[in-house]
Amino acid sequence: MLPDDVLFLIQIQEGIGLPCKEDYECIFEKNTKTSIHAIGFKEPQLIYVRCPYPSVNQSHKNNTKIITLDAIGSNITFDSIAIHSYIVTWENLVYETIIELRSVYLFVKGLQKRISNVHSLQNFHCIFGNMDVVTSVQLIAQEVVRCTKPHSSFHELLKGKKISIQTPRFKLMPSVAYFGDPTFEKAPLTTGYKLTKKNYFVCACTMIWNQARFLKEWVMYHSYIGVEHFYLYDNNSEDELEEVISESLTQYNVTHHSWPWYKSQEAGFSHCALRAKLDCDWIIFTDIDEFIYPLKYLMDTKYPSVLQNLITSEIRKVRGSLIGELRLDCHNFGPSGLIHHPEEGVMVGYTCRMRVPQRHKSILRANALNESLLNVVHHFELQWPYRAINLHRQVAVINHYKYQVWSVFKVKFLKRAATYVTNWNKRGNENSRDRVPGLGTEAIEPIDWPDRFCQVVDLGLRNFTLQTFQHPHTHQLL
Repeated sequence: MLPDDVLFLIQIQEGIGLPCKEDYECIFEKNTKTSIHAIGFKEPQLIYVRCPYPSVNQSHKNNTKIITLDAIGSNITFDSIAIHSYIVTWENLVYETIIELRSVYLFVKGLQKRISNVHSLQNFHCIFGNMDVVTSVQLIAQEVVRCTKPHSSFHELLKGKKISIQTPRFKLMPSVAYFGDPTFEKAPLTTGYKLTKKNYFVCACTMIWNQARFLKEWVMYHSYIGVEHFYLYDNNSEDELEEVISESLTQYNVTHHSWPWYKSQEAGFSHCALRAKLDCDWIIFTDIDEFIYPLKYLMDTKYPSVLQNLITSEIRKVRGSLIGELRLDCHNFGPSGLIHHPEEGVMVGYTCRMRVPQRHKSILRANALNESLLNVVHHFELQWPYRAINLHRQVAVINHYKYQVWSVFKVKFLKRAATYVTNWNKRGNENSRDRVPGLGTEAIEPIDWPDRFCQVVDLGLRNFTLQTFQHPHTHQLL
């Protein structure tokens, strides 16, 4: 049970396409039905289905019952042993896994209540199947648990069986994580700073929720400056995301990954870092409303790409040190006097920002990733001897179009993706820099909203966008 939905899993034969969510509905006890919010692949032979709870007067939330699927307009109802129970909640759950050659990574809700707390390991064990195999826990950090992988002689026996964690507090944590073949086709890279030829120099990871209409601009621009592969982690979008990817982004290298888990951005970034490090030298971690503005290198064409020039040139300046991460300050832009979303896009439409940067985002060297996968969204923990450097604002920054027109901005009140950040519509951490000054917990538009957060007119990226992407005759953006 997620906070707003029920999620259940269906095993299918490999190669079968994803069912259309409009063709089915969820059936609860006493024939109570709800529409399907989302269907997606969790694994090649496992799909997830996310359904809203029945209305309050129909809810049987405190009772155990079967939940299944019904084909709309027919008498077909799927056989099901899925138990919808109040006991199995999102607060304590092994929800995702990555299987490597020597390790098994589990993503677990309920072990960590703080960002930096790292448990002692002797009282934790990894349980495969019904106690078929028990292995040691190598590491716990945030929501990531790394288990010793069972010997290869057990792999066929364990395939398709659940993996869980035995803890001092819980005898055995509930789990929807399953053992199978290695998650990714390639073998994982060994830690260390040995140079390895990879497919891409720069990739990007982002988590997206109902932002399909902004995606094309973000992908188009970052592809132009040198991002070669995009990993989109879809956090329960209910807009036209799949249509945008299939119709507007076919010329770009985009991997769409379903990530239905609530408030788990750090874990999603850890998951993405593990998969991207196989193919990418460097990985960018930003949101869809954040655009890298490498103003020092934007017009320099001596390298294959702007980002390759930026990264190569800046790490060359720091001699005698292994640079594992570049950190860029974020300039927060305001509504810039606008009432409606700018049709020409955020880079052209929003032109006024706050004077002092807030926070930063990072470009991570994949081989520098610490085995803990520990991150705070803005940056990762690095393995020794790598270190991070902060880029000067005259070299590169992040244009963060954070405070957009109210119709766009107010959606942020519905949920925050980060694990350790309180949703804006709830009390708690009122002084956090994540919150908006003066707004409180209700999405009520201030009269002066269009003019807020405007201290410096900044036309740099706007002018570059018009110069680069505007059609010379029609003046439409390409």
